[in-house]
Amino acid sequence: MNAYYVDWANTFTWKIYSISKNADANLKYIAKVTMPSDTSTIWNILNLSIPVEVNNKLLPINAVKINSLWLWTINYFSTGSTIEQMDVEVWKVYSDQIEIISKLDDDLNVILNYVDNYDSEKFTLKIKE
Repeated sequence: MNAYYVDWANTFTWKIYSISKNADANLKYIAKVTMPSDTSTIWNILNLSIPVEVNNKLLPINAVKINSLWLWTINYFSTGSTIEQMDVEVWKVYSDQIEIISKLDDDLNVILNYVDNYDSEKFTLKIKE
């Protein structure tokens, strides 16, 4: 697997030869990479981008609320211009993204903001175009 690092002038591609199984408190993983000799001026600790391919939908982690270990809740904008909730099954966390294994419609308008204090008499919902 490749990891990528972009500085002010260059993009570096390295091979990962090990990656931690668990993330730290900031949802970051530790990876060890092989670095060519022309990158010897780069520091020991970097923020690398590692592309992730999954079979399920990824959502920002702040779009879900934890109910239990595998069952979480999302808010979505319904066709009746109201906020509805749906319980979804989750699988893995990838940095700031979470893999949803429940089937979600492609046209589902998931709300990414905190809406627990939403009052339909005070606020109007609109989909950003």
